[in-house]
Amino acid sequence: MTSDLQSRLTLLVVLAVLGVGLAVIGTAVGATTPHAASGVGTAFVVSEDNVTVEQGDQQVTIVDNITRIDSIEIEQQGSGTYQVNTETEDPLTDSERSHAKAIAHNNATVQQVLQDLEQYELIVEPIHKLTVDSGQTTTFTGLNSTSMESETAEGEETFTLTVEDSDETGTVTIDRHPEYVKDEATIRIRNPSTGEMYYSATVDLENETVTDITDWRSD
Repeated sequence: MTSDLQSRLTLLVVLAVLGVGLAVIGTAVGATTPHAASGVGTAFVVSEDNVTVEQGDQQVTIVDNITRIDSIEIEQQGSGTYQVNTETEDPLTDSERSHAKAIAHNNATVQQVLQDLEQYELIVEPIHKLTVDSGQTTTFTGLNSTSMESETAEGEETFTLTVEDSDETGTVTIDRHPEYVKDEATIRIRNPSTGEMYYSATVDLENETVTDITDWRSD
């Protein structure tokens, strides 16, 4: 299966709510002026689920879902200024996505579901395989004032990158290796305006069948 690297996501978040003056800069969210880092014990925490910045009992999430993210780069650009970049690899081709939608449209149950909805859109996504082996490897380049602590429990890995005030530049890259279920995809049937998910369906691409449908609507 051919995998195409998707666009790089760069986040722009100034963590004023932490009160520590640590700035994470980029280009995706509204621009603000970076601040110099002054907090002690500030850390980037990369878990199996997300990326957060923490100080004491305060925490801000800067990447809320890393399920399909293959690479996370934390770049120190100067004193207290950090840029977070992520790369996502998509295991499904455009042809496979179209094939999954065609299979769903040919299913009688899905047809009935769609008839009952006023408006909808179909979003095709790969199915993430939850395995202990889909862990992470870490490569360090620069960031001499940054320490890494790895904690592993029940197959989960957490990397804590503790930052200190410094004028140095450098990069920490965390390469993840998520695994996906072969020849299957999930289709999310949702409201195109609000993003509310109505149903999800599991599609077997090889056998051209819908194997499961879940109703996510509130009672």
